[in-house]
Amino acid sequence: MLVAALLVFLSMGSGAAPMAGAIDQMESRAQAVEVTEPVRKDILNVINRMKKTTQQYAKNDDENQKTIIEYFENEEHSGIDIEHQLDANYQQRIEYQNKMLALRFELKNKVNKQQWDEIVQP
Repeated sequence: MLVAALLVFLSMGSGAAPMAGAIDQMESRAQAVEVTEPVRKDILNVINRMKKTTQQYAKNDDENQKTIIEYFENEEHSGIDIEHQLDANYQQRIEYQNKMLALRFELKNKVNKQQWDEIVQP
């Protein structure tokens, strides 16, 4: 059962790649939305921090997945070792999601509803 769960977990990846694409689209729409230049600069600053946060999370997640694979392949590591690493991955995902949520609210507070819709709606 642990093997199946691990294979599913590893095949799903971090989920950061689709998020990076969505952030790039937001950035493109933010450059086109009608706002003053100081507001645009603030918006793009937040989006840039979203990008950096996502890139760092993806890098850490890749490293964590390699560690899990090493633990899985090495008979010296127990299921408890793998479980601890999976717990660490889960905690990092929660931290990432919390950071991204905070940045999203920061972005939302910089624009009105119409501008927000133009930036985040595909």
